[in-house]
Amino acid sequence: MVPTGSDEAIVYENQVEMSNSATSDAGSWVNLAHTHFQRYQRSTDITDLHEAIRLLREAIKCTFSDYFEQSGIFSDLGSFLTHRFHSLGDINDINEAIKWFGQAIDQTPDAHADKPSRLTNLALAFLARFSRNPSHDDWKQASTLLTQAAHTSPQLSTVVHAAVQYIQQYYSSPQTPSMKMRHNMFCLHALVIDLVSEIVWLGHGVSRRYEEASGIGNAVSAAVAAALYIGYDWCALEWFEEGRAIVWAQILNLYSPVDGLRKKFPEYADRLDVLSASLKPDGRKTSAGNKREGTAEPTYHRLADEYKCLLAEIRQLDGFKEFLRPLNTTKLADAAMSGAVACINVDHMRSDAIILQRAPDGTPDVHFIPLPELSPSKVDEMKRDLGSFLKTAQVGRSRESRAGVLAPFDESQDQAEIDKIVTVLQLLWTSVVGPVIDSVASKSKRTQTPASGDSTLPRITWCTSGALSFLPLHAAGMYGDPTSSRKAFNEIVSSYTPTLTSLVPRVEAEPLIHPAGITIVAQPATPGSKPLPGTVLESQTVGNHFPHTHELLQGSGGTIASVLDSMARHPNIHLACHGVQDALDPLQSAFILHDGSLTLADLMSRDRAPGGLAFLSACETAVGDERAPSEVVHLAAGMLSAGYQSVVGTMWAIGDEDAPGVADAFYGKLQETKDVADIGDVALSLHHALEVLRGRVGEQNFVRWMPFVHYGK
Repeated sequence: MVPTGSDEAIVYENQVEMSNSATSDAGSWVNLAHTHFQRYQRSTDITDLHEAIRLLREAIKCTFSDYFEQSGIFSDLGSFLTHRFHSLGDINDINEAIKWFGQAIDQTPDAHADKPSRLTNLALAFLARFSRNPSHDDWKQASTLLTQAAHTSPQLSTVVHAAVQYIQQYYSSPQTPSMKMRHNMFCLHALVIDLVSEIVWLGHGVSRRYEEASGIGNAVSAAVAAALYIGYDWCALEWFEEGRAIVWAQILNLYSPVDGLRKKFPEYADRLDVLSASLKPDGRKTSAGNKREGTAEPTYHRLADEYKCLLAEIRQLDGFKEFLRPLNTTKLADAAMSGAVACINVDHMRSDAIILQRAPDGTPDVHFIPLPELSPSKVDEMKRDLGSFLKTAQVGRSRESRAGVLAPFDESQDQAEIDKIVTVLQLLWTSVVGPVIDSVASKSKRTQTPASGDSTLPRITWCTSGALSFLPLHAAGMYGDPTSSRKAFNEIVSSYTPTLTSLVPRVEAEPLIHPAGITIVAQPATPGSKPLPGTVLESQTVGNHFPHTHELLQGSGGTIASVLDSMARHPNIHLACHGVQDALDPLQSAFILHDGSLTLADLMSRDRAPGGLAFLSACETAVGDERAPSEVVHLAAGMLSAGYQSVVGTMWAIGDEDAPGVADAFYGKLQETKDVADIGDVALSLHHALEVLRGRVGEQNFVRWMPFVHYGK
């Protein structure tokens, strides 16, 4: 009787076919072996795995037309034996798997597409044996093989994931790692960081690059954690920076001025300008994500390769070794010119704050503090609880909700949800913010925290990664705890930054022209959008603080052309209008004006004087894309990229009744702190404005004051 199940029928038919053949060829044995293996994967019946291994041994006895055909069977047998080792733990299986993987590699040409995957498989087999009997030789073999695979693989993300698996074995080993093993591990992490830019390749569309970036975040956080584990603090800081906002960095490089290069090597500057222009988005949305309209994919790939080769040539020129490279530690130290910067790395192995600050004598200092209470799962849980709280609080998910009225904290919210947000803010304090503040105070020799509102409050700029980017560190505190009254806003002025690089002063930056000049854009009734009547009072309030140096573009006066023209004359801008964010193509994120969308691509393409302040009085201008949180895809980061030094944005919807008051208190304080050279202390001014708002609506009316955040210098 013929079996009725599909798998059983296939096995039966193959067995009949082979039994009727006097000399079965290798292909028949291999096909039957794979049938058994596939059924094992679904049923986990170990007898199928035994049979699959037996059949491949029979296949090896056959005559082969070429060595490469045989190498495929060697590789399959190695894989099946590795599976059986993981199931049964017989050390003989992994020893034999290593033998067959080695023979498969020996018979695989170097240029063949299967070579990298076979190198990776052998590396993982050595790691599997290492997990049972730790040996430096196996560790070194795995490291060497993964490095070799990385240098030959077009599928670099596969190698990176294998490297992360290798790294996890390192930390789970019961053996005390030798110095050689630590060195091998560190070299592999360095390789992973080097591969990041190759995986998130400029030749791909923006959406593809964000997809790739979202898949390597764990590899970057693991590398940073490892560097801290072995005491390489500065290296950890560099890696943290290189693994963040990768796509933004690529986009910014295309828009970076090349005046220094042009002075010494004008021919190279001209070639770079042409290639950069070809690779830039043209401001129009296309199906390819970020490719210029009409540019075929092979052509775009070729342009990306030419761009990479040209950068390599330029870096060989005298004085341009670091041209458009990520900043090194010496330059990153300048990010702490305005106060300490805390980079929070969250990893499954360990979590840490890497703190960059100036010592009392002015010298840069990097140190880290472990954050043992912080983990990826804990951060995800806090993010879920925050989302639940905002949903219950009826906080809208778009700029349109600004025209509505937010529900009062004490009337519409379920007590359980209130308890959730209080718990989140307490956990943020105990697991992150409190330890960082104490460490910064200790290093700066501060013995007493100044009273809230004092201009001597220390400033800490937060640079976060992963899901932590969605949580309000600036609002952390021991709310509702009778034993402690510590809260972030009582002890520090908080800022955020998408990258350390955006805090580093540009060498070629010029002083602001008319630092008090400001463009005010108000769109109370944008065609096709929900009315925003509160923007009229808000714009008047802002204008009152700049009676002789503001330009108001309201309603039909706020067109794309008029706003761009005004921005060329004024270094500061206040935007009270609808905003939209495009996570797939961030340069298409835009502010909705009377006659259309003013995109970030438009802003970055303009000729502009150095920018000062951008106040984005729109909703969710400082919240990123959940799929790639470390890429900081939001309008606030985009405005920093467009040349503004300081940006005020919001993490979620704001109400019309709050915006004018916040603007009034903010600009009033800004006028007190300004001088002839700059617009003033933006971070301190926002800190003051929120203190005023809390005094009016209540400290625990979190949805009203928490969304406002400062980015930049």
